[in-house]
Amino acid sequence: MELEDGYVTNVGWVCGQQFGEKFAIERHRYAEQELRPKAITTIQGIVIKIRGISQDLQRLTDEAARLSQCKQNMRNLFPRLYKELERRAHSGNNRVTDQIELSQKEIDDLQAMNTGSGRGRSRYREELRGVLPGLRVLSTNIREEVISRFKSKADTIIGTNVVALHTDKLLEWQSWANNFDEMFAGAENLIADGKQFFMPECFDLMQYIAIDSAEKSEISKLTVAKLLKDGTNMDANKSASAEPVALSKKQRDAQKKLDAIIRRNRN
Repeated sequence: MELEDGYVTNVGWVCGQQFGEKFAIERHRYAEQELRPKAITTIQGIVIKIRGISQDLQRLTDEAARLSQCKQNMRNLFPRLYKELERRAHSGNNRVTDQIELSQKEIDDLQAMNTGSGRGRSRYREELRGVLPGLRVLSTNIREEVISRFKSKADTIIGTNVVALHTDKLLEWQSWANNFDEMFAGAENLIADGKQFFMPECFDLMQYIAIDSAEKSEISKLTVAKLLKDGTNMDANKSASAEPVALSKKQRDAQKKLDAIIRRNRN
């Protein structure tokens, strides 16, 4: 905006309201003549890109539905274990340890080095069995991240008459388009984590975490095929009860970041 002394500066829409109707008119002109054409070009470019990677997007959607079904059935089959794994996912604790009973010689050696400690405290040692790969898949809503916020929106924009959109809506889509590559990479990483988590090696580690004896016994026999047997015909757009309803902190932060970008574009 050009001030009375000829100085040109940026003025946000909140502060700009103090300048009255003149600012509103100038803001509208700027949005229509400057921001709108750039937004249309950006969105049309992403539409071309989306059409070129349609098979990759469908693959991500299919994998997201598959992993979501695995989560749902795992929670149904192993409720106590799943709850503990979910707790670990939210806290970032992916280490799996086991309590090993010491031999008499090991106890005697420890006692010799720590003469002031009681013998009862020296009966066990903690041994690392491994690290759970891809554990974050349990704290993230896969359908929301991959299907709802990414694939579904991609399908929407390629079926939309971009030029006919209102300028405010164009700016929202422009922000989404500018983050497309980041969202695509995030979706691929999330799917990769899920594939690592639902693996026999990971199920083996879960035996050390399971407290319920029945679950501990059954987890050793678990396979991905078993987790999928009741959901092979599941519609990719249906909700899975295993998915958390509330967004995680990371998801909320990402949404706030996107909202901030949109607000800056509007200014």
